[in-house]
Order: sequence, then structure tokens, then C-alpha cells
Amino acid sequence: MEGALRPVEDLEQATAGFDPVATLRGRARHAPLARKVDGLIGLLRGVVWRYANRVRGRRIRGGAWLRVYGHAYVGGQGTLVLGRGVVLTGVAIRQVSLFTQTAEAEIRLDDNVTLNGTAVAAQALVHFERDAIAADAYIVDSSMHRLTADRRDPTLPLPPAQPVVIRRNAWISTAVVVLKGVEIGENSVVAACSLVRDSVPPNVLAAGNPCVAIKPLPGTR
Repeated sequence: MEGALRPVEDLEQATAGFDPVATLRGRARHAPLARKVDGLIGLLRGVVWRYANRVRGRRIRGGAWLRVYGHAYVGGQGTLVLGRGVVLTGVAIRQVSLFTQTAEAEIRLDDNVTLNGTAVAAQALVHFERDAIAADAYIVDSSMHRLTADRRDPTLPLPPAQPVVIRRNAWISTAVVVLKGVEIGENSVVAACSLVRDSVPPNVLAAGNPCVAIKPLPGTR
């Protein structure tokens, strides 16, 4: 899982080559008026959401051209790092929930990432690379609670965490659970209702409980 530990200190370097303005213009060019209005409302809500959460003491970095639809919750002591053109949709399925369990934890959403009704809980790092999509998924980098009977004792250390990385342009479908230490490979698709306990290679369709690679994606080897 060495790839999951790659530092992404330079947000501009991690998101180079993406033009959010051109992307939005391209999408709006052929969209009906109602979609254009919805997009504008999403942008305005993104600005309000970002600053309102900063006033509440949430640690949020970046977030240019953020669009928020419906309800999106951010909580915890850690940092939320947003690329450009991120979309948080909490109206079609359920609210988006982004929670960091420790002050050192980070949730990173690179350029053009879309989360639709997805819950993310990070004790160390959960990182979505550019163009990744998750819909109604649950993604966590630790078990969050100890397995022992004294799990409610706040003086005991947290269980170990292992970073989770969703590589560029990966798609996680509905009702998928992604557990600690997992890497979803670039372009790969995880089918609905899968339990992902082990990493998924790039350019495959993966499914099942436990989730395994089923076949290569069309046009790949």
C-alpha cells in the first residue's frame, strides 16, 4: 500500500491540467435552463458552505468552484482538502458526511471529484484522486472502535489506521463499503453492494463480498 502514503503537499501539482471554468462552460453549453440554474445555485451554496464551516471551526483548505447540492456534513478535528470543481450532492440519495477522527487526519478530494450521498471517515487519510466518483458509499480507514469490550473507554488508544486511496477516475457505485488499507485502481469500477477488503487493480470491473476483479474494462488490457 505504498501508493497510499504518497505525500500530496502541493495541491496545485496534484491537480495540474484541470480547468474548472472550461469544464463548467462545456457542461452548461448544451444544458437546459433548469440545469444551468441548478449549477449556479450549487456554486453559491458551495461558497456559503465553505465559509460557514470555517466559521464553525472546521479546517477546510481549497474549494474553488465547489458545488454543494442538498446536505453535506463536515465534522471532526482534522482537515478537509478540496481541489477545484468538487461536487457534493446530498439530495438525490442521502447527505454527504465527511468526518475526521483525529487532528492529524485528512480527507482529500482532488479536482472534479464527485461524492453523492457518500460517508467518509478518516483517522489518518482518505484520498480521492482527480475525477473519482462515489455514490452512496461508505469509506473508512480504520475500524473506528476497538474490538474489545472496553471499546467505549476514551482513555484507550484508537485502533490502527491504514490510508485509503481512490485513484484517478475510479467509480465506486451504490451501497459499497471500502475498508482500511484499500487502494482502488485508476479507472476501475466497483459494482453496487460490494465489500472491498483488499485493493482493486486499475482498469477493471470489481464486485462481490469480498470484492474481487471480475473483468477488464472495455478498451483496456
